[in-house]
Parts: sequence; C-alpha cells; structure tokens
Amino acid sequence: MIAALASVTLGAALGAGLTAGPAQAAAPQTAAAAGVKVLMDSYDSGTGLIGDGWWTSAVALSTVMTYQQTTNDTSYSYAISGAFNANKGSNFENSYLDDTGWWALAWVQAYDITGDVDYLHMAETDAAYIHGYWDSTCGGGVWWSTAKTYKNAIPNELFLDLTAALHNRVPGDTTYLGWANAEWNWFDGSGMINGSRLVNDGLSGSCQNNGQTVWTYNQGVVLAGLSELARATGDNSLLSTAESLANASTAYFSHNGVVVEPCEPNCGADGPSFKGIYVRGLRTLATAAGTTAYDGFLQTQANAIVAHDTNSAGQFGLSWAGPVQSVSTGTESSAAAALVVNARNRYEVAFSAGTGNQLFLYGNGGGAINGGTGVSIAPGTSPAIAELAGGGIEVAVNAAGTNQLYLYGAGAGSVTGATAVGVASGTSPAIAALPGGGFQTVFSAAGSNTLWRYGVGAGSYTGSTPVGLAAGTSPAIATLANGSIQVTFNAGGTNQLYLYGDGPGTTDGGTSVGVASGTSPAITALPGGGFQTVFSAAGSNTLWRYGVGTGSYTGSTPVGLAASTSPAIATLANGSIQVAFNAGGTNQLYFYGNGPGVTDGSTSVSVAAGTSPAITALPGGGFQTVFSASGSNTLWRYGVGAGSYTGSTPVGLAAGTSPAAD
Repeated sequence: MIAALASVTLGAALGAGLTAGPAQAAAPQTAAAAGVKVLMDSYDSGTGLIGDGWWTSAVALSTVMTYQQTTNDTSYSYAISGAFNANKGSNFENSYLDDTGWWALAWVQAYDITGDVDYLHMAETDAAYIHGYWDSTCGGGVWWSTAKTYKNAIPNELFLDLTAALHNRVPGDTTYLGWANAEWNWFDGSGMINGSRLVNDGLSGSCQNNGQTVWTYNQGVVLAGLSELARATGDNSLLSTAESLANASTAYFSHNGVVVEPCEPNCGADGPSFKGIYVRGLRTLATAAGTTAYDGFLQTQANAIVAHDTNSAGQFGLSWAGPVQSVSTGTESSAAAALVVNARNRYEVAFSAGTGNQLFLYGNGGGAINGGTGVSIAPGTSPAIAELAGGGIEVAVNAAGTNQLYLYGAGAGSVTGATAVGVASGTSPAIAALPGGGFQTVFSAAGSNTLWRYGVGAGSYTGSTPVGLAAGTSPAIATLANGSIQVTFNAGGTNQLYLYGDGPGTTDGGTSVGVASGTSPAITALPGGGFQTVFSAAGSNTLWRYGVGTGSYTGSTPVGLAASTSPAIATLANGSIQVAFNAGGTNQLYFYGNGPGVTDGSTSVSVAAGTSPAITALPGGGFQTVFSASGSNTLWRYGVGAGSYTGSTPVGLAAGTSPAAD
C-alpha cells in the first residue's frame, strides 16, 4: 500500500475550479447532523449514557443510531458499545418494565447496525424479563412496574414492538411471534384505544380506559409495533390499522401543523422525549406501508424546528413552534429525531439519458431530485452516485469529449466541476461517501489503465497507485465501518480479482480467483468491519463471492450472469447480503442473497442485453433495484420491502449503459 499523495479538502477542491453545492438543498439532513452533534455533547463515557436519565438515554441512543442508519455517518458508533459495556451487568432491567423495553429495542437496533449477536441476546433476555410480568389481570398484558399496580399502554406497546422485532431477526422463532400476537390481540381489545382512535395512558382499577392523557409517544410506539408485526405475519391489514391510528394522531396533535405535547410548556424530565418517539414511529409506519402520506406532516416538523426552535448554539427547545426554551437532553433528542426522519426518506438514481447522453437524476421519496443536469457523459459509460454524510449527493462521470473525471453535486457538502485527471475511454468511475462528509472516487486512468484516486474531504486520497485494471473495466469502492477505503477491480494482465485499500483494516493484493473478461466486480462494506465482493467468474460467468471479515462469504454460487455484465451488491439493514444481476440465458433480473431476510430467484422483468442493474439498501430492511429495461432502455424499478417501488418510469437510458443508485 502506498501513502496518499494528497488529501484534498473542500477548500482545495474549490480552488481547483469546483463549486460547492447549496447547503439548503438538504437542510433537514444538515440540521440533523448538527442536532445529533449537540446531543452527543451530553454523552458520558463513564456511564455510557446520553444525559442523566435512564430510559431517556436509551431513546437518545436510538435517535443517534437512527441517524447512523439514515445517513451512514458512523461518527458516534462508539456510543453503542459504550452504553452496552458500561451497563450490561444489570441486563438493563429495573422495576419499570417500559424502561427495560426502551433498552431492549435499542439493542435490537444495535444488532441491525453491527450484526453483533450479543446485542440481540440482550434484547432476548429483556423480552423474557418483561414477559415475566404478563398475567391474566384485565385479561392479559404486562404491568407497568414490578409492583403490579397499573396496566398501561407504553410497556405493552414496547413489548409488541420488541417481540415482533425479535421474531423478524431470530431464525426459526415461534415463541416471540406468539407473544407478539397475544400482545396485539389483548391491546386491541383492552379499550385503551378510544373511540377517536387515540391511545389513552392506561386502564383503571376496573380494567376500563382511564381517560388519562393522550401522549404523543403512546401514539408512536404502537405504529412501530404494528409495522414489525405486519412484517412478521405478512398481514397487511395491520398496516391499515396503524394508518387509521396515525391519521387520528396527526390531526389531534397538529397546532397550525406543528406537533404540541399536552404537557407543554412544563413537561418535567420525561415529557420532552415524547415527540421524537412519536415521529420516529410515524416514519417507521410510512416506510413499512410504502406511503408518502405523512411526508408533508413530518417535513413541517423539521421546518418548524429549523426555523423557530434552534438557538445560536444549535440547541433545540421544548416547543417546535418556538421560542427556544427549556433546553435539555430530552428536547435535543426529540427534535433531532424529527430532523433525522426527514434526512433520508429517498433514494436517488443517476444515469446517462437516452437523448444526448446527458446525466439525468431520478429519485423517489421526500427531497428527491429529478431531471437533467446539462452534463454530458462519454458514450457507453455510466455514472456513479453517493449520498454524502451532510445530506447532499455526489455524482462522478467520465465526461463526454474530454474523458476527464467530472463531478456533479447537489446539496450540502457536494461539489461540481471538471477535474484535471482523465478516465480511460469506455470505463466508468466509482464513488463512496466518507464519514467526515467528503467522498472518494476511483477510476481507470486514461492512457495507462492504472488505478487512480481523486478525493474531496478528510480521509480522502488523490493520486496514482501502483496497480492496474484490465482494459475496458471499472473499479468498485466501499467505505468500511472504520472509515477506511476498500477498492476491488479486475486486474490488468491476469483478470484476477484484485484488492487495494487505503487506511487501517483494508486488504491489498491479488486473489486466486478470476473475473470474466470485460466485466467488473462489485463490493459492499459489512457491519463487522469487513467487506463482500461479487463478480462474474472467468470461464463460466458464474456468480462468485469473495469476502473478508465476519459475515462474509467466499465461493461459487449455482447461478450465472449474462455475458459481459456485472453484478450489483448491497448490505441490508440487518447485515445480510443482497445481490442483483442480469441472468445468463434469459436476461431476467435475478436475485441472490446470503443471510436472513434476503430474496433469491428470478423475476418476471428483463434487463437490457449487455447492461447491469444497480441496487441500494433501504432503511426499513428491504432494497431497491433499478435497471435499463429490455427492448426499450426505459429506467425500471424492482423493489422488495417497505419503501420500495416496482414498475416502469417515464425516463430512458442511453443504449448499453447502466444506472447507479444510492
């Protein structure tokens, strides 16, 4: 490995003739990053807690983890292990069952991010502890506390969410699904959901709805729970039920469009955390149901916080409509959650358009960008795209007429303009976002096919490397969990799979496996720190895997690719690996996966000959593929899971090119 020749800062990039993208294009994500940074100022490395509260620290940690899942910014991942290691001796149990439920759900989320089964086992331990306080009083349900004096909504909603989530993550489970179904059947018939489709606080001594306060968090957790249960059972009527509850609560809490907690302006130590829990539950439902019905409502909350509830220190107050007051860890966590759920509820596709080889963007979801850019791409090449940590998008292309590396950006942290480096004719660059907000591109250099790097921001590299690519092929890149950069490519002269990295924990050198001539490998980072590559094998076009680290796979598969095409790969939210490719013999879109929750097999849609699909993971656990459709070169989508889309679009790709998605 050779040390970086240069690390280009944003200022240096601008000095080279690039221009910065407008920050306002991604205000929610930029504000979310700033909000989470301020929230983490309350982190105590000794206790592992964010702030002074116990259960509210679990909620704050969940907000931080949601931010990481949404933006891929791993800057605060230390807080996960910090909280766990400092407090695991107690199993996160105390006399209040809802406190245990908050922590248990945090560990399910930590498992989704890291793949570390210790977190999942802790969540299972906590689920068993809570279940120990289920009895026949009022017909079922768990108690609020070990004192067994009150049956109320929040511990039961948390238990629903937790047990359904565990079923969705523990292979072969039947116990947690049984508990989840029993919980929902009891809760739905308990009377706590009133005639207005709002959840009151709990039950009276005579097991009737006690008519107490309709808190926001009681309206939010049930939405998350029903979303998990719908996934567990395949019963989409549960999502319809959740939407009826969501419709009632969004109307009830809206004061000139902005959510107001019933306790405002005096909400004590617990109440300030409630609204953030509510909006996260609402976003979970929207993702699970694949609906944009609540996007406007959620965007209104983010807009209000940015405009009226943020002080000069970047702190958030209790009232999202302003003025800034009663600032606490709870208000920080809550408002940050509202910004995070708006930060990335979209995916963006970049491609070379069928008319003029113009770079075209096509997106789905709130904040997505659609339309031409005026940038021309070299014929026969394809763009690469990455969403930056600051919320913007960055696209790298081989420019028409010059074969220079050209960058096109939109939103915070992005840059636009030509560079002084050339890309080999007929090849395409690759790009990956960096945790600090910049990005790294790699490509086959014009005239030599040497692997070249061009980066912007902290941790990036610019300069040549001592290794070369096979003619007509392109590299692939991934940012590893620790922020290092891993590149893979089809090596010049040998057609071997070759690995090249910058930073600690990377892998360098040739492998003993061959890549089909004229094709390129794909790579994805894994939660445990390693990576997975996939490629079309030399001589057979069989899908092959080569991985490094926990959760990776190496070896052949029983499926094959169409000649001269390359696979695409993504790491799903639960750490499983999903591959999509143009199938040999049929040109059908084909899926192959490793791990729980993946999809395998052929689809009924066809990919244009000689082109390859792209894939991106979705926050809700599924994935989205896009490709050039056979016979028309129309951009087609095929998705699996919450928030995905399937069907044609009104835009078309240049013949022989492939889209990119993130």
